[in-house]
Amino acid sequence: SILTTEGFNNENGTDTTTNDRPHFYLAGGYDFDLGSDTQFRPSVMLRYVNGAPVAFDATAAFKFFNKFEVGALYRTDKALGGMAMFSLADWMQFGYAYEGSLRDEISNVSNGTHEILIRFNFGSDSSDDQMDDN
Repeated sequence: SILTTEGFNNENGTDTTTNDRPHFYLAGGYDFDLGSDTQFRPSVMLRYVNGAPVAFDATAAFKFFNKFEVGALYRTDKALGGMAMFSLADWMQFGYAYEGSLRDEISNVSNGTHEILIRFNFGSDSSDDQMDDN
């Protein structure tokens, strides 16, 4: 296949062939205003890799005062996660996420993943407003 790449690996003196399969994602979400200071932000993602079961993620988050967001994730391949994001400035956010598996064969050898995120916003919504006024 054009999208599948093949590679060779020599570990411990043994030659092996590896195939990297393309990953396909379909995602969507929407921000619902629950009041002047609160948003509900559900989203979903469907992931497909040839030879693996289709995975589905469902995320639900709440954003408060445009400054703080907290949410949870469920993945159909038996994983749970949580996240929190803080706006430090209009142009910068800081976040933390944790994900852990509910599958015994994974949870027995892994305590989950911890992620730290720093997001920079280089654009400005005010330029969009100016364009609408012209």
